[in-house]
Amino acid sequence: KDTGGSYSGLLDLALIGEVLGQSPLGHYIFGCQAPDAGNAELLHLFGTVRQKEQWLLPLVKGEIRSCFAMTEPHTAGSNPTLLDSTAELKNGQWHINGRKWFTTSAEGSSFAIAIAVTDENT
Repeated sequence: KDTGGSYSGLLDLALIGEVLGQSPLGHYIFGCQAPDAGNAELLHLFGTVRQKEQWLLPLVKGEIRSCFAMTEPHTAGSNPTLLDSTAELKNGQWHINGRKWFTTSAEGSSFAIAIAVTDENT
């Protein structure tokens, strides 16, 4: 609710999804398609205040779009347990090493959420 959502339950979301699914553009027009919906949830749950101001609020207002980078060329599909890409925090900045093969909704997006391993022991 703090970012303008209705805080609907799963049943409500399923019913809304059924109606929106009657048009090929339904989910897209209302900004609840993949990957924007999932990326908004990730930012809401784990984003910093700055990230929420810069990316989450414009995303939920429909002003920008996002993309999701997970699939890698040497792994099968989108299995997160097989990721080779790593991210390391150095001097307050994240350094990402790796390669992504497919990036969902890259064209027209304002930012990407890239999935990478931050702890090789997990």
